[in-house]
Amino acid sequence: MDSMEEIKMRLLSDDYGKHLMGVEDLLQKHSLVEADINVLGDRVKSVVQNSQRFIGEEPEPGMEAFKPADPTAVMERVTQLEEAYAELVKLAVERRNRLEESKKLWQFYWDMAEEENIIKEKENILSQGDIGHDLTTVHLLLSKQKV
Repeated sequence: MDSMEEIKMRLLSDDYGKHLMGVEDLLQKHSLVEADINVLGDRVKSVVQNSQRFIGEEPEPGMEAFKPADPTAVMERVTQLEEAYAELVKLAVERRNRLEESKKLWQFYWDMAEEENIIKEKENILSQGDIGHDLTTVHLLLSKQKV
């Protein structure tokens, strides 16, 4: 439960990157967090399987009168553990989606800046008033215009 709470705090972060490279770094870190969550999932399954011997109706051989834990309390804790894990998985999916959306936004800004630079470059070429003084410079300017 403590490990899950620690990971949950990381998943609740409002940092979705301040530029494209930052978002890509956050996505890589998030992949590591998802790997940690998968490891926790295996541990949760193990705990659930181990808890079955305390919940079951049949007592262990030689221990008919002794119950080490109240089956209801064990069931409640197992349910609490499974719900916490399910919430963690849900938060991880939501954070990944938000990071992917942030990446799309920053990629859009990056592409727009690149297009603006190309337009400015073309404007600069087209705004020159040079029309050529002889046949050679006219041909040179025409070839530049085609490019």
